[in-house]
Formats: sequence, structure tokens, C-alpha cells
Amino acid sequence: VVVEEYVFFGHSVSILTGTHDISKIGIERQKAVPRSGRDVLIKKGAWIASNTTIVGPCVVGENSVVGACSLVIEDIPPNSFFAGVPAKFIKKLEY
Repeated sequence: VVVEEYVFFGHSVSILTGTHDISKIGIERQKAVPRSGRDVLIKKGAWIASNTTIVGPCVVGENSVVGACSLVIEDIPPNSFFAGVPAKFIKKLEY
């Protein structure tokens, strides 16, 4: 997880970078965790509102806003407002 400058978070934000291999069972599933490829990058100035869950791999673009209680499962472009489950594009932010 990389968080750049001026990013801010609401309460109870979760950032998940791990996963398990669903083709395995029992202890094998518990141990089958990839070591890479699930990275999360939150770019400069992004705002992640309360109770949002971010599941890697993904990038939250510079100055973007993710609405409260959203589920992020894909990249969010810069200067965008996304919200919902899963998070969908709402509008372009003009600065």
C-alpha cells in the first residue's frame, strides 16, 4: 500500500491487498497467498470517505473522491468522483 501526500481518510476505511486461492481447501487455501500483484496506490490529494473498502490491485487517482460506504475494485481516474457498491463513476471533478 502506497499513500501519497495530502491524502485523507474518513473513519473505518479498509484497504485489502491479500487474497486466497479458491481452488484450494483447508490449510492449503490459508497458506496460498500471493506475494505480489495486489498493490494499492492512493495518489496525491485523494479523499477516501468513511466506511469505504478498497480491494487491490488498484490505483486511486490524484485528487479523486470516493464516496462513503463504497467498494473500490478497479482503478479510479484522476479528478473523479466514484461511489457505490461496487464504486461507479459519478462525475468529473473540475478544479
